[in-house]
Amino acid sequence: MNFFRRVVYRLRRNIFDSIIKQEIGFFDETRTGELTNRLSSDTQVLQNAVTVNISMLLRFILQIFGSLVVMFYLEVTLTLVLMAVVPVIVLIAKLYGSIVQKLRKQFQDELAGAGTTAEESISNIRKYLSNLIYNYVLSLRNCSYIWCGK
Repeated sequence: MNFFRRVVYRLRRNIFDSIIKQEIGFFDETRTGELTNRLSSDTQVLQNAVTVNISMLLRFILQIFGSLVVMFYLEVTLTLVLMAVVPVIVLIAKLYGSIVQKLRKQFQDELAGAGTTAEESISNIRKYLSNLIYNYVLSLRNCSYIWCGK
């Protein structure tokens, strides 16, 4: 498990190094929130896939092998029928997996966009509030006694 964390750490470091080495024009086209969000969330998805899914794969392989041994011992014909049906199910699962993968990529893109919007909103809040106060002060200064209720 520690090995996989080191792999993800190296991946994050390499991605960060790659981002830092980009030309200035890259940062004009790509928003900071998108880069930081991708750096954290994409590598987190990979870390989950590497650490959790590999252990599950090994467990499932052992379960399938053990089940096949027991099934061959109990009923050979039924086991052969089952083994003929499994490839069809695997193809369906593969198609479903590709659909889920496309949806996950779309989700990651949307999440990066949301992170960018949130970061820009928060970073520009000081400008917005100072502009709001400035406009309010101007409106008070330009206000006549009739319209301001004085």
